Amino acid sequence: MKEHIDDILNSDLLERFVLGDVTIQERQKVDLLRIEHRAIREKITALEKAFSKVDGNDPKSSKDSRECIVKNISGSNVKAAAPPTFNLTPQSILSMWKYVAALLIGGFATWAFMQHQLSSSNELIIEQEAELAQLQSDCDFLNKQYAFINHTSSIPYLLDGKAFSKESQVVIYWNEQLEKSMLRVVELPAISSDQTYQLWADVEGRMLSLGTFDAGQAITDAIPMNYLSRASSLNITVESRGGSEHPTVSNLTASVSI
Repeated sequence: MKEHIDDILNSDLLERFVLGDVTIQERQKVDLLRIEHRAIREKITALEKAFSKVDGNDPKSSKDSRECIVKNISGSNVKAAAPPTFNLTPQSILSMWKYVAALLIGGFATWAFMQHQLSSSNELIIEQEAELAQLQSDCDFLNKQYAFINHTSSIPYLLDGKAFSKESQVVIYWNEQLEKSMLRVVELPAISSDQTYQLWADVEGRMLSLGTFDAGQAITDAIPMNYLSRASSLNITVESRGGSEHPTVSNLTASVSI
């Protein structure tokens, strides 16, 4: 096929095609070749541009001028013919529609690719915005935590478990002015998955719950707990998952008087 295309390029068929000096069969042949082969299209385009330039500069250009252009482009003497005529046969129309269809398919493929790239970019932007929002939320939480711990009325209390033969240490930041508290775990024994730690406040002889907490999370961050005024001590027990209404005294883990 490569030799066949080279033969076409080296012959005078394309020059005669542009000049209109071809048979119906030759025109149909070139129509098909120009769709299938880039080299054919480029050669035809070069010839058409050359003739257009001559006709535009000098409407009275002679056949000799056209023959000279063809000679310069193809390297051979070609007899110029009359201006091209168009013979619209079913075969040529079919060839034209094949060419148009190829252009439409190429254009659609390009559009689909650009849409895919745009969709991927939008998904990446959404993911980055979500990550940024999470970072902002974490930053806000840390700022509030830092502000509370360093508040002038926040008093840290160390709940020590050594009196109960357990290596337990928990810090409670207690703020009567703001009526808030936060808890941070230094060390607590591991418990089973069906158990939880629960914080209690002794208020006028009654043990009232200040909530349960996840020891692992409290090691990473100080977590907010409930607050009760007039508390005389703070205590931590191990209870069943979900917490209890009353503390299990035998499971007392750490305690401190305030």
